[in-house]
Amino acid sequence: LGGGGLGGDGLGGDGLGGGGLGGLVGFGGANGSRDHGGGEGGRGRDSDGGVGCGGGDVAATPHCQAWFYAGLTAKRPPPLASALFGNSAEKVPKPLYGDWQTEQLQVPIAHSGRVPRNAYGMVDAFTDAHLPVGTVQLRMPRVAQVARNLGLDYAPAKVGFDFNQGKATPRFDGIVVCVEHAEVIQEAHAELMELSLDAERTRVEREALINMRALVRAMWTAHRLQQTYSGGEGTATGG
Repeated sequence: LGGGGLGGDGLGGDGLGGGGLGGLVGFGGANGSRDHGGGEGGRGRDSDGGVGCGGGDVAATPHCQAWFYAGLTAKRPPPLASALFGNSAEKVPKPLYGDWQTEQLQVPIAHSGRVPRNAYGMVDAFTDAHLPVGTVQLRMPRVAQVARNLGLDYAPAKVGFDFNQGKATPRFDGIVVCVEHAEVIQEAHAELMELSLDAERTRVEREALINMRALVRAMWTAHRLQQTYSGGEGTATGG
């Protein structure tokens, strides 16, 4: 088994494998140890009904977690192979599966305007396939505030992880809401952004006026001092 898998970090739907999330398995070859027919894409079926790669092809075989990040799930126990993962002190064997051993991820269905969540109160939104049926992801600034002000149900959308010194921190991008609430939230969000722009414009104008007044006062003070003291002692005394 070779390290790696299918490009990317295997998180947030960027790819499979990567960072030791999968392996590579070869089938067939010159010795004819397996006989695969000329199926679609160079694949055939082995003796137990599974689909294999013919002609010495190599297939990427990520483990279940990597397939999950891609919106798929293993449908065929037993696994094709297994590999050890982890550091040198604590290596854990994990089963590996080929893409022909996977199927589309089964997701929950939203009911009565409520968004299904995981155990942590959020939605895994690594790909569109992860979103519960009847929901949509909204990626806009301050959109959670809008949904909260409207009293509509929503859940944070977890799209991946950020790694720092061996620690994984969830990364979020927007929220997940029911489809029937999306248009209302988008309209309210547009109004909020317009009000925010107006408020920002008013603030900038007010600060500009304050600065202008301060500049005029400073210039008038400098002018008076110049008129008072630039004409000599007599002018100063007469003043």
